[in-house]
Amino acid sequence: MVIALKQPRALMKNASANARRKSYIWRRRPFNPKTEAFIESDEEIPSVLRPIEYFRKYFTPQLLSHISFETNRKATQCLYSNLATTVAEIEILIGMLLTMGVSEMPRYRIYWANQTRMDTVANCMSRNRFETLLRFLHFNDNDKVVMDRSHPDYDRFYKIRPLIKSIRKTCLEETPGELQSVDKHIIPYKGRCKMKYYNPRKPDKWGLKVIARCGKNGFVHDFWLCDGMAPKVENPVGFFAADVVMKVCETLPKHKGYKVFFDNYFAFLELQEALLRDGIHSVATIRSNRLRGCLVMPSNELKRKGRGTTHFCCTKDNKLCVVKWFDNREVILASTYKCVDPVKPVRRWDKRQRQFIDVPCPQIVKEYNQFMGGVDLTGIYLLLAAIAAILALKRTSTNQIK
Repeated sequence: MVIALKQPRALMKNASANARRKSYIWRRRPFNPKTEAFIESDEEIPSVLRPIEYFRKYFTPQLLSHISFETNRKATQCLYSNLATTVAEIEILIGMLLTMGVSEMPRYRIYWANQTRMDTVANCMSRNRFETLLRFLHFNDNDKVVMDRSHPDYDRFYKIRPLIKSIRKTCLEETPGELQSVDKHIIPYKGRCKMKYYNPRKPDKWGLKVIARCGKNGFVHDFWLCDGMAPKVENPVGFFAADVVMKVCETLPKHKGYKVFFDNYFAFLELQEALLRDGIHSVATIRSNRLRGCLVMPSNELKRKGRGTTHFCCTKDNKLCVVKWFDNREVILASTYKCVDPVKPVRRWDKRQRQFIDVPCPQIVKEYNQFMGGVDLTGIYLLLAAIAAILALKRTSTNQIK
């Protein structure tokens, strides 16, 4: 269950209500799609950079200069003429905030208190200067904000849009790999924000929702921040979740043999067909109410035949394949380049026999399980980086005590 404001949810529903469902003619025959071979880039593999170099790759001098200018502008508008912050000072401020985000304390002032002082933060600047900069920190000109929601330039993330654009631009500069995955990611946040989501089933229950496109190594190549409004795409599918995938896949090179994986929240047959027109293949789990009349085996019959049972159908034009596979429960997948063959056994635990057994598994399931976890891998890397930073801070504090 995901809870957000009523206005964004209404916009999402309206975006999907106007979509036209397409009719498909299904056949039970071998799936032989025309698959484009992946064309690799000729770019050289970049060398490993130092942490500060990675930081400056995303927080560019142009971005820091813009933040410095807007922060000084805000101070002047508030009749505070003595701020005069610089690019170097803004860079230090962001570094301090990143450190505070890793080693959290209830209040900012605790970092400077005698008993709880953290030199990594406190030695960078005085507490009063930090609070003053934080008070006036701005990324955009408030005088130009559009408040009318019906205006085409209305933007819920206007105040941080330059920051989002700059980081996204750097992400897009990296050459993507052949296998990409699209999934949701939560940026933990409990402050006041209209775009905040709540999901009680997630470890981070409160936060901003991001739709990310990642490589199989977990690198983020593109992302879209959910603001509750339908994304603007060149060729919309008509369904909100499907258009989000189109948004983050628009930046993929067309007809280069890229393959995208996503789950049943985003999956529509119309979406996969739209991606295929751009030369992008896809594999996704899909909900049973989105099959558009596909005549796959009923669930009861599939369950009666037992684990490992597979049934599939293809469209008449041989562009889409839907596979239904029964393991502990049924799984439905749709693809534009993979189907059942080759079927290989996988090890599963059988409760009745109390032993491991071999269960026939279609290739489409293996392909999905192997390459769908790019965004989850990003979350794992973020967690590991935070743990490593905490341990480093603890070692620094221990050495200072000695």
